[in-house]
Amino acid sequence: MKYTLLVAVTVLLLLYQLQLYTLNIHNIRHYRDTTEICNYTQLEHLLTDHLTTTNDTPHSMPVKEFTYDLETLIQRDGSFNLTIFIRYHSIQSIDRQLDTLLPNTVYVVCREEEAVEVNTLLSNKYDTVKLVTGTDEHWINRIKSSPVIHELTDYIILIDNPWLSVGHDYIQLILRLMNMDIFRSSLLGTEVVYPVSQAHYVNELKDIYVLKRDWFHYTLSMDTETTSISHLLEKGLGISSIGLPPYISQQIEFIGNINRQQQSILFYIDNNQSLVDLICQFRQHHPHVYVMSHDDIHVACSVVHMKIDRSRYQIHQSVRSISPDIVISTALIDNTNTDSTFIRLNSQHIRSLHWMSTLPWTALRNWNKPSVKIIAMVGGTRFTQMKRLLQSMKDAYYMGDRVDISILMDSKTNKAIHNYVNNYKWNTGHKLIKHRIAGVQLMQHYVESWYPSNEDEYGLILDDRMELSPAYYMWVKYTLLMSRYSDTEVAKRLIGISLYSPTVLDTDPSGRILFTPSKTVRTDYYRMQSTSLGALYFPEYWKEYHDYITSRLTDQSIVKKGHRHLMSKSVFDRIRSDKWVNSWRKYMDELIYMRGYVMLYSMKDNYSTVHMNINKKWREKGMSDIIDQLYNISLKMRHTIKKLPPIDTLPIFDIWGQLVDSQQELINKGHQIQKTFSACEPVLEPNDDPSDLLCPFAILQIVPKVDKHKEHTMTVDMYI
Repeated sequence: MKYTLLVAVTVLLLLYQLQLYTLNIHNIRHYRDTTEICNYTQLEHLLTDHLTTTNDTPHSMPVKEFTYDLETLIQRDGSFNLTIFIRYHSIQSIDRQLDTLLPNTVYVVCREEEAVEVNTLLSNKYDTVKLVTGTDEHWINRIKSSPVIHELTDYIILIDNPWLSVGHDYIQLILRLMNMDIFRSSLLGTEVVYPVSQAHYVNELKDIYVLKRDWFHYTLSMDTETTSISHLLEKGLGISSIGLPPYISQQIEFIGNINRQQQSILFYIDNNQSLVDLICQFRQHHPHVYVMSHDDIHVACSVVHMKIDRSRYQIHQSVRSISPDIVISTALIDNTNTDSTFIRLNSQHIRSLHWMSTLPWTALRNWNKPSVKIIAMVGGTRFTQMKRLLQSMKDAYYMGDRVDISILMDSKTNKAIHNYVNNYKWNTGHKLIKHRIAGVQLMQHYVESWYPSNEDEYGLILDDRMELSPAYYMWVKYTLLMSRYSDTEVAKRLIGISLYSPTVLDTDPSGRILFTPSKTVRTDYYRMQSTSLGALYFPEYWKEYHDYITSRLTDQSIVKKGHRHLMSKSVFDRIRSDKWVNSWRKYMDELIYMRGYVMLYSMKDNYSTVHMNINKKWREKGMSDIIDQLYNISLKMRHTIKKLPPIDTLPIFDIWGQLVDSQQELINKGHQIQKTFSACEPVLEPNDDPSDLLCPFAILQIVPKVDKHKEHTMTVDMYI
């Protein structure tokens, strides 16, 4: 009995050890020796001094001491046996690609369910092109399971991008380069993630691969679905990838994808086809326009059009394939890992955006950079006025931009206004509500309403007397891009953009007078005056104004405490606003005049109007209608804006409404006034710092004689 039990235990122990051994066998990892992991190509370059010896990784180093002349190279004799495989995507893409690849041996690789439509195209137009079909999801695996694998030539070209149109001389030049000693063991191509200006080691090539036959066989034996061909060849065979700069001349097209051009624009048409109206307008101004859609669409001009399925992956792959500088769409395209500028437009009023196509390229690229903050000031119990302003803000067309608003209520607003503001729906951006608990001067209420958080934030300050045009934001966006984000010459010292086109001049010392610029000019203009009736202010100038008015008000408070002015009480009395002690305009006009600053005004189109609060005195005098006609100007109600003339050629009016020859004339007059107001010399190029305007003059202070024998305490006021 004991013997039987002992045998049983021994057998169990042996089985347990065997199980452990079996598990260990399965968990053994294979570690390659140095002959398997050594990159002999890189080693050869290092030993033969083709590369500069640095501590950088190979993929950060250019190929040194080698130049090649493509013009000479293309003229050399040489014929190569090659086979081209194209991944099928759509009839349009294959039709376009085959035109540039024949008369080489070409195979189109597609799914079995796509074979009928592809065969129809080939039999009708490309009878020498052959078809490879299969059920495998990954297209290279379909080649592996096809009989064509036994008929391969010396070189194989794989094209994996439906947007790709190969340059006419590209393949022949790549093959000639691959047969030169320095490139004999390298994968070459111009299609890289980041363009290169010289032959350069890169992490990965893409879209088109020119392979030797043994490289291709190795690729077929590996997993190309999850790992790129560049990485497979480098890891397994030591084949480095080298990016080459594209070259295009009248004789040569050495570029893997002639569709990947600089300054290219891609239109993505989702369910809404309203963008089709914009395509041809852009085509008139930009040569490289591409269209991507899910359905058949009719475009009246010549563009490269691709039809794709609706999967997110396919959309992202298509965008990455062509790498456009700008993508315009009414749908949200997220996280495509490109440096493209994505412009998402609201589908309403697309036809009103014809001016977009005329924007300079730099302005288009910076479309999303400026951020406009709306500040709406609401005061008293003027419920009807407040409601009219907020409704006109909501009815405007914001083109898909995010625009945040701040609604500032003073201490006198009532419950009805509070309820309306709280329930006011703003779907264009974030809504912020503020309420003052004590009354302040309008100057503080206006100036403290906004302060920029960065150099691309712009403040549009409105009050409840105003009503806006539906096209006001388009005017703001257009003029902002033209004046701030364009590479063209722009007017210097431009502090902002006005929505309101005034007909009354309030700076003349004699009183308000009519201002009719249309008598002397026919176009939009600059004027040396700001306005409280709807204006967009630029951040650096608003910051400078804040610093200036803070210093001026500090000086006023010193006087109230019994001290003398550090600065002159008044800059000059030729401006009517000089007497408005509690107005923000007094100090803005001072700054504008001494600096030579101007604001942009529209000549014919009014993007805001004012509904004046006429007091009892003027109503009794029967002046209501006259005042209303002067200030309540007709609004532009259509969702359109006119094209701005060259912004550096616009006429300039001074602070009294007089036309001047140049802005330098204004600057010179400002410097003359500054010398009587500040002890510092005027700066030639203001850097958003008003310090030179605020230097006190030296003051001779008489100090009484002090008895040396008496104890005393001397106090000295020092101003720095």
